Amino acid sequence: MKLSSVVLFGTVATVLQAAPPVDLDGALRQWLGENPHGVAAAWVDASGVTFAHAGQFAADEARAITPDTYFEIGSLTKVFTGALLADAVQQGKLQLDDTVGEPFAPSAITYRQLVTHTSGLPRMAAKPPGAPRGPVDFDVLQSAYATVAPTAKPSASSYSNLGFAVLGHAVAHTWGEPYADAMRHRVLLPLGLSGTKLAWTEVDPAQLAPGHNAAGRAANLDFKAEAPAGSLMSTTRELARFVLANLGLVETPLNPVLAVTREPLADGDQPTRKIGHAWVIESRGPDTIVWHNGGTDGYRSFLVLNLTKKTGLVLLANHSARGLEALGFSVLAGRMPPAAPKLPPEVKLPADLLADYPGSYALGPVSFIVTLEADALFVQLTGQPKFPVFASAKDELFLRAVPASISFERDAAGKVVALVLHQNGRDQRATRQ
Repeated sequence: MKLSSVVLFGTVATVLQAAPPVDLDGALRQWLGENPHGVAAAWVDASGVTFAHAGQFAADEARAITPDTYFEIGSLTKVFTGALLADAVQQGKLQLDDTVGEPFAPSAITYRQLVTHTSGLPRMAAKPPGAPRGPVDFDVLQSAYATVAPTAKPSASSYSNLGFAVLGHAVAHTWGEPYADAMRHRVLLPLGLSGTKLAWTEVDPAQLAPGHNAAGRAANLDFKAEAPAGSLMSTTRELARFVLANLGLVETPLNPVLAVTREPLADGDQPTRKIGHAWVIESRGPDTIVWHNGGTDGYRSFLVLNLTKKTGLVLLANHSARGLEALGFSVLAGRMPPAAPKLPPEVKLPADLLADYPGSYALGPVSFIVTLEADALFVQLTGQPKFPVFASAKDELFLRAVPASISFERDAAGKVVALVLHQNGRDQRATRQ
């Protein structure tokens, strides 16, 4: 791990030492624990930017994470799409309370409702029967919106990737450009973020940290028409400049637009929260905190600003199983983060013992499905991803992806009849079907 500091003011590179409130190297190591992936950070304050990183590309790929390593930033893209909207309003292309226009079907939904997740639209666009899992093409997005928008009921908070996909394309349409071009020309380049990319295919593979989920390597995602909700690829070096602009510590043509994006527009999903142009806005003591996170199948992102103290933090990781929020809020508050869970030593069980476990275990309306693939065990709860599990002893398994373990119960004849999930201080028993 190497810690470095540099910030660009205009075209002059000035080496300045920022002052993280904790040992940033140690915080990343503590959060990462024994996990074989990587995490990158950028701390920003009035003195400059400090970069730190821990881990590597993958367990079998020892390339180090650096400030120039690319990650999928997922829903952090939404604050950039929010800036595209704010710019269009300032340029007189539309108004926040206008109803959404072409190329989408008419409805009563407004741009304000889309950017604050208060439209009542569902989380995702519905697909035609038999369509493959994953993002949708533009014609499917248009059809999905035309179907649900007329009957959508505005609500206090209804997080919607569908809504943000529609938002990005509708705003770009007012400029007569596709979303990717409008985002590049109206937001990224004016901010000096030429290195932030619209899709993973634009990134040099040598600089792209491979994504991971609980099952191993995760394929990079083609967002298709859902790009405005989560497609951007970036680095801590790039996002540090975005933080500097938001804190007014570097001048860009979009600083006035960014200021608008951080103003509250609607109530959030908790009484203490407001929503701006995608940003979550909170008061924590005397400080105003603004943040957003992101997660894809293989990555996590988190960006948080303390507007009162003019500090900010960017965190990017290439594993999706564990969020970055606890790490980010701890560092911002000057505390070391919670340590990664300590895992027991793994033991290898004989094949005849492993063969005892596969099956379906009922827990109320859902089931645990345990499968054996080659000599590896996996468990999957109804509606959730499949996770690998590892043995610490006979009939005792643990997960690396989440802090949980599983015990198997046997009857008097030695047959496995139930499993018990141990998680969050609770023991939940599921009987074998």
